[in-house]
Amino acid sequence: MMLLFVSTVLLLTFQENLLPSQQITGQDIDKILERADALLDEAKAAYEEARSKSSASAFVDAGFKLEEARIKYIVLQEIGSPEKQKIAADRLRAVNQLSKLIHDGKVAVSGKAADSPSPKPDAPVPPENAPAEKPPALKEKPPVDVSKRAAIPDATKQREAEKLVKELFKDQYAKKSPSDRQALGQALLRQADQSADDVASLWVLCREAQEVAIQACDTRTILLSIELVAHRFDVDALAMRANALQAAGKTAKNPAEFSALTKVVLVLIDDLIAADQYDAADKVATSALQSSRKANDAALLGRATTRGKEVAEAKGLYQSMKSVLETIAKTPDDPGANQEMGQFLCYVKGSWDLGIRFMVKGSDPALKALAEKEASNPADVADRVALADGWWDLAEKEKSPLRKGQLLAHAKSLYVDALADATGLLRAKIEKRVGEPWTAIFDKRSLDFMSPGCRPAWKVVDGALTKIADNTAQTREDFDDGEFRILFEQSGMTRLKFCVHQGAQGEDAVLFEGAQLQALQGKTHEIVFQCRGKEVKAFLDGQPVQLTSRSAAQKGRVHIWGEGPTLRILSLEHRVLR
Repeated sequence: MMLLFVSTVLLLTFQENLLPSQQITGQDIDKILERADALLDEAKAAYEEARSKSSASAFVDAGFKLEEARIKYIVLQEIGSPEKQKIAADRLRAVNQLSKLIHDGKVAVSGKAADSPSPKPDAPVPPENAPAEKPPALKEKPPVDVSKRAAIPDATKQREAEKLVKELFKDQYAKKSPSDRQALGQALLRQADQSADDVASLWVLCREAQEVAIQACDTRTILLSIELVAHRFDVDALAMRANALQAAGKTAKNPAEFSALTKVVLVLIDDLIAADQYDAADKVATSALQSSRKANDAALLGRATTRGKEVAEAKGLYQSMKSVLETIAKTPDDPGANQEMGQFLCYVKGSWDLGIRFMVKGSDPALKALAEKEASNPADVADRVALADGWWDLAEKEKSPLRKGQLLAHAKSLYVDALADATGLLRAKIEKRVGEPWTAIFDKRSLDFMSPGCRPAWKVVDGALTKIADNTAQTREDFDDGEFRILFEQSGMTRLKFCVHQGAQGEDAVLFEGAQLQALQGKTHEIVFQCRGKEVKAFLDGQPVQLTSRSAAQKGRVHIWGEGPTLRILSLEHRVLR
């Protein structure tokens, strides 16, 4: 059982005088519920429209409507009758699922993904220590109304389905080694992905896949099984993830497993905070701290320690927001409440797209002007840098580590967006603020940076990584957020793919083929990936290029793959974006 994380922190409020709580009557509560339901319906419709148009701004519009609905449901949970509290809890499960869909949709289109995924190599090389069987890739799921997901099948139907599953996979169940458990979990998940029309079988297959994956500490299969369940069934996916990862922590046996576990738990913390589940985030932060201590990774331990302190501060700040939430639920256009709500979303949760929408209706003239400038989405590079400067200046004055960190992170993301268009002193200013020095991943002498299974297809010739067979070059280590820079030369290649890869969620890739490769012959070219959390952008010789597939995941390993006679990697570097 996880221990409650305890930390002594100085809780800061957004203003000297908190908004007085408005008196809310029973009639008000009925109106709040009615409006919340209407906003939820509007958010669902806006999400479908955003999907059909592949529009990032439309996803933001859907997210804003959903956040307004969330606020009202949260207030109903606090002050409503038992009946209203139950309704609000049911609705919030739908809100959290729709929030994930909106986020994933926005991430996908903001990377300008192509309509079809990039082709995979015929014989991909698995990561070091990976199972021999290729992990499953789930089919694209058809849209489902998040308010009309199926109920969990009754016990009788589950027993019947379980009997069939155990018979079908009898041989696999008899094998007990960790790799066998991992292979079984993946096989069950593949079968579940093909059983969408049979809800009882789907539920049992996902449940069994999750259970055996926990035994093998296979975080990928754990998360995919829960994702599949949450898409179809009315469940609390965040609670399922927290419970499953806690159980997996008891089966992890080596630093690599504890490291992988810590990273997915840190992502879970972000999602819990996004859903305003601060008690759960507080508990999960303890789990991240415990597993990071067993990962033998000082940097990861530092991340987990810092995140635990941030969660404790965010929890206290959220508790001080009760009167603000009640005011905005009853009076959506109240300037003071909108100011507080916008700052909380931006400075505490890091939800800038949503927070800006509240801040433009706020009471602080300076912040309102800055928010309006951001909402206008300026195209001129000097205006974009000036906007980043505004948030940077606020961060310099901020004393709260959490709020300072969120302000700096947002300012840096704006600087990075402007970097490709900036020149001269403006570019130098941006690089000074956001970039650490480049660090070589490939030292131009050895193949030690590469997963062992990849090395037979490559050798170092005159300081360049040179392909001698059609196979993948994959880094053996994971890397944190930042920029990856690859200098390459090619001749006669028919396909060439660069990607930043995460085993649990796919890859963010750029694919060149045909005429594109002919245009790249005979010269040295630079490709850069900019990675921040789940946001990834790619640039070829300083110009944006399309990502042909999207993972919506935390980043990890770099892959290079190609077909053809000549490919030379002159350098492979990484740097952290401060």
